[in-house]
Amino acid sequence: MNIAFIPARSGSKRIKDKNFQKINSKSLLEITLSCAKETCMFDYIFVSSDDQRAKFISESYKVNFIERSEVLSGDKVKIWEVLFDFLSKSKKEFNLSDNIVLLLPTSPNRTIKNIEEGINLINQKKSNVISVSPFRTPIEFSIEIESDNSVDINQNKFLTNSNTQSQSFNTTYFPNGNFFGSKIDLYLKYGTFYANPLNVFKTSEFESIDINNYEDIEIMKKFNYEN
Repeated sequence: MNIAFIPARSGSKRIKDKNFQKINSKSLLEITLSCAKETCMFDYIFVSSDDQRAKFISESYKVNFIERSEVLSGDKVKIWEVLFDFLSKSKKEFNLSDNIVLLLPTSPNRTIKNIEEGINLINQKKSNVISVSPFRTPIEFSIEIESDNSVDINQNKFLTNSNTQSQSFNTTYFPNGNFFGSKIDLYLKYGTFYANPLNVFKTSEFESIDINNYEDIEIMKKFNYEN
């Protein structure tokens, strides 16, 4: 059995009402729900929120809505805690061998193929699975900037030695938020997807776009308008 969990709380520091921001005619939550339903791979889809708008949207898409408690709706509450709370209270409804998939509304370019690939990898490897993207430049070139914009370049031996040929370094990757999934028993054991056994799959640059600020939203609106 495959279960989708979509978090959509009302508050957000960087973007007001982030999960309800619209790209053309659909909100980020609606885009995520549309993709989840179109896969036809989920036996259950749950939306977790403290916002009545999310409840209304959930009802219109005919998916399950979970009223999130005030305790789990604060800025400092991690989504891993919210998901753990949900699964802990749902042990009798699901088997521990079932798949749990976390779909963040801030990844609007997620595709049906991405979800299918992630779920297939969970079934194949019986592990945690996340989607990743490559860093554009080697992380070895990173530097820390002080409050006065100065940099202690001596902290980076690669730059001070002029070792800046990108092809000399291995490609490294970062989690892009497109897909998180696991077996329920594995998630309840660790309370996170960032635990071994862990497998990953790569998504394209477009599929990996993560909405973090208003500029990201405007870029997405422009892209959708032009295409």
